Amino acid sequence: MQSPGITLQSSSDSERAREGETSLEGHAEESSSALSLYDIRTRTPVSVLPALNYASNFVHIPCDTSTRLLEQFRNENLNYLPCIHIPPHVTPQELMQEKPFFWYCLTAVLTPNLIERESLFTKVHDTIYQKLVVETTPSMDLLLGLMTFMSWKVYCAKPFLNFYSHLLTGLVSELGINKAPRKDQSVLQGFNRAAGLKTEPAMKRTLEERRAVLGCFVITSSIASSLFKSDALRWTPHMEENLEILASTKECFGDELLVWLVRIQRLAISTRIGQAPDTRISEE
Repeated sequence: MQSPGITLQSSSDSERAREGETSLEGHAEESSSALSLYDIRTRTPVSVLPALNYASNFVHIPCDTSTRLLEQFRNENLNYLPCIHIPPHVTPQELMQEKPFFWYCLTAVLTPNLIERESLFTKVHDTIYQKLVVETTPSMDLLLGLMTFMSWKVYCAKPFLNFYSHLLTGLVSELGINKAPRKDQSVLQGFNRAAGLKTEPAMKRTLEERRAVLGCFVITSSIASSLFKSDALRWTPHMEENLEILASTKECFGDELLVWLVRIQRLAISTRIGQAPDTRISEE
């Protein structure tokens, strides 16, 4: 009498076992696909990492504190590396809205509390990884934030400098601000001009982009010199043009200082390698 019951139970168990194997196989396939994007630090597949929302982390900062931090950055930090110009009329709220990651890094490097600062630095690392490695979405906001983070973070190890110097160089290359903007020379635009039709004007570099690429040159070349490496951002004729434009326009006091920093750095490089600075480098 018990044998039919035993047979039914065995059949049920075998079905559950097959379902378990199917579930495991599906999980294995899902895991193998997630291994292509894997966060080594947290041992977590990037596909399941929460989206980073760094713009909302500083809403709780009082208005007077935000103003004080911005004034400190303007009057103290930018006296050493004026890679960005923040007009006096720009408020912390406007800067937070236009350049959230830059504002995040600015606040992080100026936070006096050590524990809070290290926590913010960790979030900066995560954001850089998410935006550059996972999403691959370069932007001027990301570039300016990374420059700020590299310039005023208290370094703990030399590999940090070299690694982020490569990221900075790659970001400049992706944005293309180290080269002259592409002129509208397509065949279709040529036909439009010949037919008298309206064509879009060639894109021009902004002063913000010109300052940023020169600031990147100062940062990466300084790191390369201190680590005895040759991985600095390569000098191009377009960067020479940027230098001349900033020297002539002088929109702010920082432009003149940045021009001198670049010239001194190039002179130091030429002295180290034993030749005069060469501006005839191909932009290929």
